[in-house]
Amino acid sequence: MQMANEYDIGKAFETIENELIASMMRNFKRHKFEEIKEGKQWSMWQTEMLHTLEKYKKQNSKKYRERFRDINSEIASLISVANSDGQMQQEKAILEAIRKGFRGHRVARGAQAEFFKLNERKLEALIKATMDDMKKAETAVLRMANDQYRKIIYNAQVYANTGAGTYEQAVDMATRDFLSAGLNCIEYKNGARHTLADYADMAIRTASKRAYLQGEGMKRQEWGIHTVIVNKRGNPCPKCLPFVGKVLIDDVWSGGTGAEASESGYGFMSSAISAGLYHPRCKDSHTTYFPGISTVDGKYSKKEISDLEETAKIEAKQQYVKRQEKKFERLSKYSLDSDNQKMYDARKQQENTVVNTHKNDIIESDLGIFKSKLRNDKDISKEYYSKLKEKFSHGNKEAKHLFSKYASGETIETSSFEGVAHFDTETKKISMHYKADMSNSRGIGTTYFHEHGHLIDDALGVVSDDKRFRALLRQDSFEYRVVYGKERDLKTYDKVDKAISDELQDMRKHSAVSDLLDGLTQGNIKGCAGHSASYWKNQENITSEAFAHMFEAQFDEVRYAEMKKYFPKSLEYFEKKMKEMAK
Repeated sequence: MQMANEYDIGKAFETIENELIASMMRNFKRHKFEEIKEGKQWSMWQTEMLHTLEKYKKQNSKKYRERFRDINSEIASLISVANSDGQMQQEKAILEAIRKGFRGHRVARGAQAEFFKLNERKLEALIKATMDDMKKAETAVLRMANDQYRKIIYNAQVYANTGAGTYEQAVDMATRDFLSAGLNCIEYKNGARHTLADYADMAIRTASKRAYLQGEGMKRQEWGIHTVIVNKRGNPCPKCLPFVGKVLIDDVWSGGTGAEASESGYGFMSSAISAGLYHPRCKDSHTTYFPGISTVDGKYSKKEISDLEETAKIEAKQQYVKRQEKKFERLSKYSLDSDNQKMYDARKQQENTVVNTHKNDIIESDLGIFKSKLRNDKDISKEYYSKLKEKFSHGNKEAKHLFSKYASGETIETSSFEGVAHFDTETKKISMHYKADMSNSRGIGTTYFHEHGHLIDDALGVVSDDKRFRALLRQDSFEYRVVYGKERDLKTYDKVDKAISDELQDMRKHSAVSDLLDGLTQGNIKGCAGHSASYWKNQENITSEAFAHMFEAQFDEVRYAEMKKYFPKSLEYFEKKMKEMAK
């Protein structure tokens, strides 16, 4: 079974909140004040509803505390895995740097025993602190549900006694504020209130990121490396922007010292964090800085900063409108009075229209950022610029948003690279040949978007390394071969694979699916494109290439149709994940 991610856990908490609200409102709907007709008083209704409150409390306590325990175990595992992923990815980066000439030397673990013990204790402390905070938040949401239930009971009677009208109208007035806000049981230091789902999203993402960075730091310490550089990406956090492109001494996770800072002139990671780097929900990152090998990204231009600020404003507006839409959806769903339902439903539709408008604004903003990035590229020809812009403008909206969010204005290491185009995981840059891509038999711009697919995959934390994704790729390839053989009465896999190989000879249409089938069948299917057998020995390369191929296909209808034909389940899963990541 695949472990849940941050998105899955956030949805689980949101589901619980919705269930608590729905259960409460069902009780109020079920206990319509029919006794009034018989001359009974609201006080009698109030007494009856207080009895239902006690039942509501007991049911919730038993039901949700068990579910919270299951979710919390997932959270603890998620943080531990993030730490392991950080170590693994850093190990790969260091070994790649050594291959390029970096003279690294692994420090014996015994010589740094205390440091490693300290980091292990830090990880345990991070998990414990996160768990403790989550348990407090979970208790708070159940307590708030009970408190709101009691408050609504008393307020409904007050509104009825003041002549509010029908039972339905009185209950609607009593629940309006509660339904507008939801179960916002968490109060931040600035006074802002948030739901359990919102808080969990922030807390888990922050803890997972810190665990990942800690894992990276542990591996750097193991190799005696203490310098890092803050990456440049398409949509940096305002608080992190001043540190983009700066080399820092990592005194937080990998044991950097004051002597190193004095000798190099670089600032401390701890000082950058104190100044706002890696704040809650931060999406920025750093990589190891290898002197003589790593390159330093330039600062953002005024135009880039202006575009980023405009996009941030649009996204903030969209988030606000989404919250409003959710608010009126709850009011419409749970109002007992039919006139109120109609009114709130109209407001919900109004907010939905505004959301879609802002979505279009963001799409246009994505195109604006893309054009700005290309215009700033001095090596790009007018014709190539025009073709790339055209492909981008007709692309999938989530793919466009991911590109504008994570691809930087200085993505390209060299635009006249004579070798095989590739994305470098250490430098975070692409080496390719613009002129070759202009006459690409796969389609103009295919290499450009394919390699940016690798870049985005890396920026998101190598999300392609997904067991479910890998399983679906294998399932799709197997099912296609089975169906293909049955339709043509081919009795052996050798004959099937030979026939498919002969079919996949059109570079424009088939190069991507040919490459993937080559890897998935260990070379039994050899179409017009593929990689070496040694490349496919690493299973991660299959999912990595699939991610890049599917990302590139989002900007090319011809190649998208072929990907959907050969890998329907995998493509559907990829696009589902892409929507989650684009959020």
